[in-house]
Amino acid sequence: MWPPVALILTLTPRPLLLDYINTTIDSVTTEKQITMYPNQKPWMNKEVRLLLKARNAAFRSGDTQAYSTSRANLMRGIKKAKYCYKLKVEEHFSNSDPRRMWQGIQAINNYMPSNSTLNDTDISFLNKLNDFYACFERDNKEKSISNRPSEDHQPFTLTSTDVYNVLSQINARKAAGPDGIPGRVLRACAE
Repeated sequence: MWPPVALILTLTPRPLLLDYINTTIDSVTTEKQITMYPNQKPWMNKEVRLLLKARNAAFRSGDTQAYSTSRANLMRGIKKAKYCYKLKVEEHFSNSDPRRMWQGIQAINNYMPSNSTLNDTDISFLNKLNDFYACFERDNKEKSISNRPSEDHQPFTLTSTDVYNVLSQINARKAAGPDGIPGRVLRACAE
Protein backbone atom coordinates (compact mmCIF):
# COMPACT_ATOMS: atom_id res chain seq x y z
CA MET A 1 0.00 0.00 0.00
CA TRP A 2 1.35 3.41 -0.99
CA PRO A 3 1.53 6.14 1.65
CA PRO A 4 -0.59 9.24 1.03
CA VAL A 5 1.13 11.78 -1.21
CA ALA A 6 0.31 14.73 1.05
CA LEU A 7 2.07 13.00 3.93
CA ILE A 8 5.11 12.31 1.78
CA LEU A 9 5.26 15.91 0.56
CA THR A 10 5.21 17.35 4.06
CA LEU A 11 7.61 14.93 5.74
CA THR A 12 10.38 14.40 3.20
CA PRO A 13 13.10 16.78 2.06
CA ARG A 14 13.23 17.72 -1.62
CA PRO A 15 15.99 15.26 -2.82
CA LEU A 16 14.25 12.35 -1.11
CA LEU A 17 10.95 13.39 -2.64
CA LEU A 18 12.47 13.37 -6.12
CA ASP A 19 13.97 9.94 -5.43
CA TYR A 20 10.56 8.71 -4.32
CA ILE A 21 8.89 10.07 -7.46
CA ASN A 22 11.57 8.51 -9.68
CA THR A 23 11.20 5.19 -7.88
CA THR A 24 7.44 5.16 -8.37
CA ILE A 25 7.82 6.09 -12.04
CA ASP A 26 10.36 3.29 -12.52
CA SER A 27 8.08 0.78 -10.82
CA VAL A 28 5.11 1.69 -13.02
CA THR A 29 6.71 2.22 -16.42
CA THR A 30 8.72 -0.16 -18.54
CA GLU A 31 11.64 0.65 -20.79
CA LYS A 32 12.11 -0.86 -24.19
CA GLN A 33 15.07 -0.20 -26.43
CA ILE A 34 14.54 -0.54 -30.16
CA THR A 35 17.40 -0.16 -32.61
CA MET A 36 16.35 1.32 -35.93
CA TYR A 37 18.60 1.64 -38.94
CA PRO A 38 18.05 4.25 -41.65
CA ASN A 39 17.64 1.69 -44.41
CA GLN A 40 15.57 -0.76 -42.38
CA LYS A 41 12.34 -1.85 -44.00
CA PRO A 42 9.15 -1.37 -41.99
CA TRP A 43 8.29 -5.07 -42.16
CA MET A 44 11.64 -6.09 -40.65
CA ASN A 45 11.09 -7.86 -37.34
CA LYS A 46 13.02 -9.96 -34.87
CA GLU A 47 12.30 -13.25 -36.65
CA VAL A 48 13.66 -11.96 -39.95
CA ARG A 49 16.78 -10.64 -38.23
CA LEU A 50 17.37 -14.05 -36.64
CA LEU A 51 16.90 -15.74 -40.02
CA LEU A 52 19.38 -13.29 -41.56
CA LYS A 53 21.94 -14.15 -38.89
CA ALA A 54 21.37 -17.86 -39.48
CA ARG A 55 21.83 -17.42 -43.24
CA ASN A 56 25.04 -15.43 -42.74
CA ALA A 57 26.38 -18.03 -40.32
CA ALA A 58 25.59 -20.82 -42.79
CA PHE A 59 27.35 -18.88 -45.56
CA ARG A 60 30.45 -18.40 -43.42
CA SER A 61 30.52 -22.07 -42.46
CA GLY A 62 30.75 -23.11 -46.12
CA ASP A 63 28.07 -25.80 -45.79
CA THR A 64 26.06 -25.52 -49.02
CA GLN A 65 23.13 -27.60 -47.74
CA ALA A 66 22.76 -25.49 -44.57
CA TYR A 67 23.13 -22.31 -46.62
CA SER A 68 20.43 -23.40 -49.07
CA THR A 69 18.07 -24.33 -46.24
CA SER A 70 18.69 -21.08 -44.38
CA ARG A 71 18.09 -19.05 -47.57
CA ALA A 72 14.77 -20.80 -48.12
CA ASN A 73 13.81 -20.19 -44.48
CA LEU A 74 14.78 -16.54 -44.85
CA MET A 75 12.61 -16.11 -47.95
CA ARG A 76 9.65 -17.71 -46.16
CA GLY A 77 10.26 -15.51 -43.13
CA ILE A 78 10.39 -12.36 -45.26
CA LYS A 79 7.14 -13.28 -47.02
CA LYS A 80 5.48 -13.92 -43.67
CA ALA A 81 6.78 -10.62 -42.24
CA LYS A 82 5.58 -8.68 -45.28
CA TYR A 83 2.16 -10.31 -45.04
CA CYS A 84 1.89 -9.46 -41.33
CA TYR A 85 2.92 -5.87 -42.05
CA LYS A 86 0.36 -5.68 -44.86
CA LEU A 87 -2.38 -6.79 -42.46
CA LYS A 88 -1.21 -4.25 -39.90
CA VAL A 89 -1.36 -1.40 -42.43
CA GLU A 90 -4.72 -2.53 -43.82
CA GLU A 91 -6.10 -2.53 -40.30
CA HIS A 92 -5.69 1.26 -40.29
CA PHE A 93 -8.16 1.51 -43.18
CA SER A 94 -10.70 -1.04 -41.96
CA ASN A 95 -12.68 1.32 -39.74
CA SER A 96 -13.92 4.85 -40.27
CA ASP A 97 -11.49 6.50 -37.86
CA PRO A 98 -9.69 9.25 -39.83
CA ARG A 99 -6.82 9.42 -37.35
CA ARG A 100 -6.03 5.72 -37.79
CA MET A 101 -6.40 6.13 -41.54
CA TRP A 102 -3.87 8.97 -41.56
CA GLN A 103 -1.50 6.82 -39.51
CA GLY A 104 -1.83 4.13 -42.18
CA ILE A 105 -1.00 6.62 -44.92
CA GLN A 106 2.00 7.80 -42.92
CA ALA A 107 3.13 4.19 -42.47
CA ILE A 108 2.85 3.51 -46.21
CA ASN A 109 4.78 6.65 -47.15
CA ASN A 110 7.30 6.23 -44.33
CA TYR A 111 6.42 9.76 -43.22
CA MET A 112 8.41 11.12 -40.31
CA PRO A 113 7.21 14.50 -38.99
CA SER A 114 9.89 17.10 -38.55
CA ASN A 115 10.42 18.38 -35.06
CA SER A 116 11.39 21.91 -36.00
CA THR A 117 11.01 24.19 -33.04
CA LEU A 118 11.56 27.90 -32.87
CA ASN A 119 14.67 28.83 -30.97
CA ASP A 120 13.77 31.14 -28.09
CA THR A 121 17.05 33.01 -28.35
CA ASP A 122 16.61 33.83 -32.04
CA ILE A 123 15.59 37.46 -31.64
CA SER A 124 16.29 38.34 -35.27
CA PHE A 125 13.28 36.30 -36.39
CA LEU A 126 11.06 38.11 -33.91
CA ASN A 127 12.41 41.48 -35.03
CA LYS A 128 11.65 40.59 -38.65
CA LEU A 129 8.09 39.75 -37.68
CA ASN A 130 7.73 43.06 -35.85
CA ASP A 131 9.12 44.96 -38.83
CA PHE A 132 6.78 43.16 -41.19
CA TYR A 133 3.64 43.96 -39.22
CA ALA A 134 4.80 47.49 -38.41
CA CYS A 135 5.15 48.31 -42.11
CA PHE A 136 1.37 48.27 -42.44
CA GLU A 137 1.09 51.01 -39.83
CA ARG A 138 3.92 53.12 -41.29
CA ASP A 139 2.48 53.12 -44.81
CA ASN A 140 -0.99 54.05 -43.63
CA LYS A 141 -1.39 57.83 -44.14
CA GLU A 142 -5.12 57.99 -43.54
CA LYS A 143 -6.42 59.27 -40.28
CA SER A 144 -8.42 56.82 -38.32
CA ILE A 145 -12.12 57.46 -38.16
CA SER A 146 -13.67 56.75 -34.85
CA ASN A 147 -17.15 55.36 -34.85
CA ARG A 148 -19.07 56.42 -31.85
CA PRO A 149 -21.27 53.70 -30.47
CA SER A 150 -24.97 54.27 -30.53
CA GLU A 151 -26.98 54.84 -27.39
CA ASP A 152 -28.26 51.26 -27.23
CA HIS A 153 -24.84 49.70 -27.87
CA GLN A 154 -23.87 46.93 -25.48
CA PRO A 155 -20.12 46.38 -25.12
CA PHE A 156 -18.83 42.91 -25.83
CA THR A 157 -17.65 41.32 -22.61
CA LEU A 158 -15.73 38.12 -22.03
CA THR A 159 -15.29 36.40 -18.74
CA SER A 160 -12.46 34.10 -17.82
CA THR A 161 -14.88 31.17 -17.72
CA ASP A 162 -15.93 31.91 -21.32
CA VAL A 163 -12.30 31.83 -22.42
CA TYR A 164 -11.66 28.68 -20.39
CA ASN A 165 -14.67 26.91 -21.92
CA VAL A 166 -13.63 27.74 -25.47
CA LEU A 167 -9.96 26.85 -24.99
CA SER A 168 -10.72 23.59 -23.20
CA GLN A 169 -12.92 22.43 -26.09
CA ILE A 170 -10.13 22.76 -28.67
CA ASN A 171 -9.14 19.44 -30.21
CA ALA A 172 -5.45 19.00 -29.43
CA ARG A 173 -4.97 16.57 -32.33
CA LYS A 174 -6.05 18.98 -35.04
CA ALA A 175 -3.57 20.95 -37.08
CA ALA A 176 -2.60 24.48 -36.17
CA GLY A 177 -4.60 27.31 -37.65
CA PRO A 178 -3.28 30.19 -39.73
CA ASP A 179 -1.63 31.66 -36.64
CA GLY A 180 0.55 28.55 -36.35
CA ILE A 181 -0.33 27.90 -32.70
CA PRO A 182 -0.98 24.19 -32.14
CA GLY A 183 -4.23 23.19 -30.49
CA ARG A 184 -2.46 21.41 -27.66
CA VAL A 185 -0.77 24.69 -26.67
CA LEU A 186 -4.06 26.56 -26.63
CA ARG A 187 -5.68 23.79 -24.65
CA ALA A 188 -2.80 23.81 -22.16
CA CYS A 189 -3.32 27.56 -21.73
CA ALA A 190 -6.83 26.87 -20.51
CA GLU A 191 -5.53 24.86 -17.59
